Amino acid sequence: MTNKVLISFLLSSNLIFSQIKEQELEEIEVTNLLLLPVPKLNFKLNREEILKRQAFDLGELMQNIPGISLKNYGGLGGMKTISARGINGSHSGIILDGFLLQNSQTAQIDLSTIQVDNLKEMNFSFNNSTEILDLVSFYFNANNLRLTSFENQFSLDTFQLKCNLKIGSFEQIDSYLSAKWNHRKVYFSVFGKYRQAKGNFPFSVENYKEILSLERTNNQLQEFYSGINFGYFINPKNKIKFNFLSSFSDKGLPGAVILYNPTSNQYLTNKNFSLNSDYNFLHRKTRGRIYLSQKYDELTYLDSGYLNTQGFLKSEYFNTSISLGTILRKNFSNGLQISSGVEENYAFLQNSTNFSTGIQRFHSKAILDFHFLKNNWNYDLNFGFQHIYNQQINQTNTYQKFNFSPSLSIYSQVPIYFLGELKFSARRSLRMPSFNELYYNQIGNVNLKPEIANQLNLGTFYNFNVKNNVIKFTFDAYANLVENKIVAIPTKNLFIWSIQNVGTARILGFDFQFSHEKSFNKTWTFQNSINYTFQDITDISDKNSETFGDQLAYLPKHILSANFSIQYKNVGLNLNAYFNSLRYALNENIKSNEVKAFYFFDLTTYFTPKIKKSSFRYSFSAKNILNQSYSYIRSYAMPGRNYLLSVSYAFN
Repeated sequence: MTNKVLISFLLSSNLIFSQIKEQELEEIEVTNLLLLPVPKLNFKLNREEILKRQAFDLGELMQNIPGISLKNYGGLGGMKTISARGINGSHSGIILDGFLLQNSQTAQIDLSTIQVDNLKEMNFSFNNSTEILDLVSFYFNANNLRLTSFENQFSLDTFQLKCNLKIGSFEQIDSYLSAKWNHRKVYFSVFGKYRQAKGNFPFSVENYKEILSLERTNNQLQEFYSGINFGYFINPKNKIKFNFLSSFSDKGLPGAVILYNPTSNQYLTNKNFSLNSDYNFLHRKTRGRIYLSQKYDELTYLDSGYLNTQGFLKSEYFNTSISLGTILRKNFSNGLQISSGVEENYAFLQNSTNFSTGIQRFHSKAILDFHFLKNNWNYDLNFGFQHIYNQQINQTNTYQKFNFSPSLSIYSQVPIYFLGELKFSARRSLRMPSFNELYYNQIGNVNLKPEIANQLNLGTFYNFNVKNNVIKFTFDAYANLVENKIVAIPTKNLFIWSIQNVGTARILGFDFQFSHEKSFNKTWTFQNSINYTFQDITDISDKNSETFGDQLAYLPKHILSANFSIQYKNVGLNLNAYFNSLRYALNENIKSNEVKAFYFFDLTTYFTPKIKKSSFRYSFSAKNILNQSYSYIRSYAMPGRNYLLSVSYAFN
């Protein structure tokens, strides 16, 4: 039963890759009059920085963000989830080309299913202020990751072609091809991506003080992604965009190498389709956006060795969701900017075995946001309202909640004496229970309350430019309190667990970012960055509990990442380092629950020649170059030293 519960929380999402350098078409110059600056609460990576890291998927890329803790279940195609400053990843929003990636069944996205090949930029923010006209849902998340792809953007070039081929250890093959046509006010693009890996990597693991040398045999995967994008400038003040995305994946599930599933007998198959449309308009000093998103997800779990009368276990999930929203933003001459919007989300889930009937959800959201600029200080006050209604079809069992989530941000646009650009934010975000948590067979609890995250942040930002040296420094201290924490706990029957609101977590921490860039004579460039996170995430649910005051499971106190890069003309070398401190497999902080600290280094060298309108990129990466044996999650071994060769071509 426990295996079935865990598998039910595995769901997938979608996406893709591209390019070396390109020139982007500005939105429309007049819209710049409507933009108020936002605070330096963001972590950004541009296309060049993404390429240097040669990440296999979005999960690998995000572990370099300050405040992010990654859970990685076996590398390659293994499931990857995050927590941000101690808050569960289900509070995080992931927005791809202006549309939210979401899953009503599990409330959390598996980051291993989101590819980075086509990303132009990624931007992670703990603040809900935004300089662009974003989704209404954006304002309700504790934090947001915005991803921008190459295919779904207007550009100046008439024709663009991008392709990439990667070959690596463990029989990895990764190929991508994309083409985009731009004609005056119109763009049209298509892309396809295929990757596979056998994943049979060797590893070492400690089992009761004995070091075992084994080989992973259940980590194979096959994935295919495709999409069509279309954009049209109706006139200088109005534009529309459409895209259709599809993905298919078939992978073995890399279970814990010591506890269970040592062979290749459990599989997860995903089919995903989404159709998105977006209309943006400008009238005088008012901008508006109307958007519609439709998604269909099909998930099949197969355990070919399950001991029952059939000789196997097969579960199928069918999830349909529709989102419709509109948002308006008006600027006033006195520095006041007001945004308001509404959004309706509908989701329907059917399951072949574990739900007695279909489940539907109506989730309504509304925001009213005031952004005011005066004397180089920005004030942002937001009021969010949401109503949720769940129902099991043909049954009287319903779930209905109304919630209010306000937020306040204050930040300076210029340095305040020696203190830098100051920033303060306070916000309250809510995470609604997922379908699994409410209704899953024998463990669901229809009386669950929303999980609430209260956040306080105080920080500063410095930016120096001295003799070809660009130095940036960001420091943030934060205090968070998570109420009504939704957790699974055992009942009288240890094989049947129950989902309950039993947890309260206190989070105290800080993180900082330091980056430095220096150029010599336009031929030599040095770049380096260091990110550090300290987080004390303790259980304060019950003073009489044995875990009171203990660090929560799998959340390390110290995380350090560093990136060093040197480039001479079109040849470069990049070193990425990562350290994750000791943590615990369970909330009880005792010796037997310890998961050892680890570190690793990745090294990449690249060559980027350009011939007229054609750009090439040859890249070779050695990951985990010291061949460390480690795991993020106990008994989910990570690969040792491995290699990746990449060849990219771009025509503009």
